[in-house]
Amino acid sequence: MDEWLTLIISIIEWIALISFPIIMLGYIYNKYIRKIVLIAVCMGIISFGLHLVALPLYVIITIQMLILFYSIKLLLRMNNLESLVISSMGYGFYILVQLIILEFVRSVSMYDYFQLLHLNIKYMIQVTSIVLVGGICLLLSIKHFHLELFRHQLRIQNMNNKIKAIIVANTVLIFTFICLAAFEMQIEHVNNKYTLVLICIVTLFIILAIFILLHSQLQMKEVIEAKKYYLDQEQQVATVVEKLKEEYGIHFKAILRLCNVDSIELCREYVEKHQLNSSKIMTSNDNLKNLDQIDELLYAVLLNKRKLSNLLGVKISISSQMEIAVTTTLWQNRYISSILDDIIFSLYHHPRMEEKVINVLIQAEENEIAFHITSNLRLSENEYSNLKILDFLLKFKENKAIVQADFEPVRLSIKCPIS
Repeated sequence: MDEWLTLIISIIEWIALISFPIIMLGYIYNKYIRKIVLIAVCMGIISFGLHLVALPLYVIITIQMLILFYSIKLLLRMNNLESLVISSMGYGFYILVQLIILEFVRSVSMYDYFQLLHLNIKYMIQVTSIVLVGGICLLLSIKHFHLELFRHQLRIQNMNNKIKAIIVANTVLIFTFICLAAFEMQIEHVNNKYTLVLICIVTLFIILAIFILLHSQLQMKEVIEAKKYYLDQEQQVATVVEKLKEEYGIHFKAILRLCNVDSIELCREYVEKHQLNSSKIMTSNDNLKNLDQIDELLYAVLLNKRKLSNLLGVKISISSQMEIAVTTTLWQNRYISSILDDIIFSLYHHPRMEEKVINVLIQAEENEIAFHITSNLRLSENEYSNLKILDFLLKFKENKAIVQADFEPVRLSIKCPIS
């Protein structure tokens, strides 16, 4: 009976252990729940078997972490760095919580660490750890506190080597202090045992806090880059306005010269030839459904494109269907903005088109965020090969997006997976 109880509690412990970093890093938990349970069952059985074998504790922990790492990598389809962070963060945080509970129980009871780990009271400590970690996971979900930027950084192929080194060093330190704390508690007679365990608790907390500090640094950097990008977009609009003023200044001078020689017919021909009698202010048809509250940067980018298109005589219709609240990354906004720029300017340079239209639809579902862009613009192979659209579509593909493109007329569908 004790063996079955130990196995069941061990499986639930592994579920809590893996769930914490998945939720903390902002992954969609429902997407991974079945695989998390599968990994937990395997890890529970393996851990139960390992503790029946006479192996040193540090060897058991090493085997557990290696199996956990490869299970996350293969079953959850994570890259090496993601798997390393999830396994070390989960294992480290769960052990930290358990160490705090053990220290509290030891301080208010007559038990020492060795007894707490081997008597029946260990089940109470395990259940308490599960409840605490589960409660923290629930709180993170309710408050939407996630390290999303850190998660996105883990997926970048050319990650900053400094950040990569910090992550690897953190993982090694977590593993070291887990082994040290476990070793100290398993040995009955060790000088200054309680002090050493407390040092391990504090050190583990600091090491885990480094992940949050990394996220905060990335967040600050992202805010600065986003502000710079927004200002660049506004500068683009200002540049277009200046260029249009210059162009119209030239037209007005030409018309004035024609008026000075009393050539009304030539004035009319000039106006019709340069399409000066067509309205440049286009109405928009936007249905953004609180996009400004869900994704401020994407909302600002789309507003900028609307201003730009209105200046250039292009009608743009923007709508969103957000089933879940998900934010786009800075690189996604850059690529979408550049693609829209190419289409808007291409339409502007087709003066004979009676109507110039772009439709943008953003859809966010459980597993993906999709950008659908359509237009009555027709581009030949020579025309679109000279634009940057293809480059940015390729960049989307490099980031695991599903891209469908047609240019006669323009029909673009970009589906980016959500972790």
